[in-house]
Amino acid sequence: MDKPRRTTHLFPVFPARMACYLLAFLMFSGVFLLQAAEENQPPAQDSVNDSTEADYSRYRSKTTWETLLSLPGTLLYLPFDIVGEGLTQLVIFTDEGNTLQKISDFLVSDDGKRGLYPTSAPPIGVGLKFFQKGLFGEESKLSLSASRGLRTRQKYQFKVSRIQLGGPIAADVLAKYHIQPDEYFFGVESAAPEGTDVDDNRTNYLLEQTYGEFRLGGDWGEKLTIKGVAGYEINSVRGGKNTRYTSLSELASESTLPGFENDLGLVRLQLEARSDHRNSGVRPTSGGVALLRGGIFQETGTHDSDFDFGFWKLTADISQHIHLFHKRTLILRVAGELTEPLDADKTIPFYYLSELGREESVRGFLRGRFRDENMVLGSAEYRFPIWEKLDTFLFYDTGKVFADSEFSDAKWKSGYGLGFTFWGKTDVVTNAALGFSEDGLRFYFGLNREL
Repeated sequence: MDKPRRTTHLFPVFPARMACYLLAFLMFSGVFLLQAAEENQPPAQDSVNDSTEADYSRYRSKTTWETLLSLPGTLLYLPFDIVGEGLTQLVIFTDEGNTLQKISDFLVSDDGKRGLYPTSAPPIGVGLKFFQKGLFGEESKLSLSASRGLRTRQKYQFKVSRIQLGGPIAADVLAKYHIQPDEYFFGVESAAPEGTDVDDNRTNYLLEQTYGEFRLGGDWGEKLTIKGVAGYEINSVRGGKNTRYTSLSELASESTLPGFENDLGLVRLQLEARSDHRNSGVRPTSGGVALLRGGIFQETGTHDSDFDFGFWKLTADISQHIHLFHKRTLILRVAGELTEPLDADKTIPFYYLSELGREESVRGFLRGRFRDENMVLGSAEYRFPIWEKLDTFLFYDTGKVFADSEFSDAKWKSGYGLGFTFWGKTDVVTNAALGFSEDGLRFYFGLNREL
């Protein structure tokens, strides 16, 4: 879709970018500071013999003109020095005082069967999650969560997993409601003009979804899980609420964009197989995960749309952890997705097209940046520890979206960056990353979220 390119002001963007660059600097600085704290021990002799102390003493003994000459550089570096030292001391205090574990012990019952903890993720904002284990069998788990973000972003979820029905067979029940008032849409990639910039076609729309799901399956051996999924959802799509960018309703309508400005009910039937051969669910260093999922989505009821909806999806996602040395791990991943109409008279809602840009695909782009019927991606991530429970990682992601006959014409989109992961006893507590791409820089952060 064509529209005049919007002019953005530099002032609101500049502080955010500077904050991201500062965070990257601190993360790199923190790596060296923490490694130095672990590997270097205080010398037995007088500290004046230490080379660092000697250099510092010589620096302080500079002549007046040398001190004045170096003053601009000293003042420029001072904020980084103060913030870096404060961050280092905070990490040391948290670790030595066992602060995170004390908070966990306070929020979680002594037997670990019940707990309440905060959550955070960019698409949904911040919230709380409650869990209770053992209500419907020894392995069952009930969880309730609620979160809220900017511009009335909301998500509420009820889930009961692993309800034992006899033998290896178990059931999961899920009910969810969420509303995203400012999801981005840039058009379909195969129809985008050559050299399209991130702001050329940026619009936003509101997506409201009410969803229910029932899963039935079991574990076949220790590594393989197979489940059938039956679900029903109602999707409502309207113009976006982010006034900074054009609302999709100004450029599209229900007759020109499939799935827009109508309430669409879909029945979902899927089959899913997952094999997990990692040596540990927490901080794995070897093994891998393979996921294969396929299913159909069929419209139900009647509505006033000009389209009939019905499509199928097939997703494959394979990752492999390779242990290198001293808990250094290389993680390789390949994934792909096909989305096709059920027949020539059916169509796909635009928000169910395959996409790149989310954190779990190519990091460094906005959500929904690239959409089309099909998608492939690859990723390489190098992870290494810098603290007892803290890992840093470097990554490179690449992928493309394309229509059936246009794989060779579609261009690969790539992102790279770095981040850190803080591990708890059973899962990820906190993760953050900076992703760089041709569109600029993106910051990702999550707290106690399901990855």
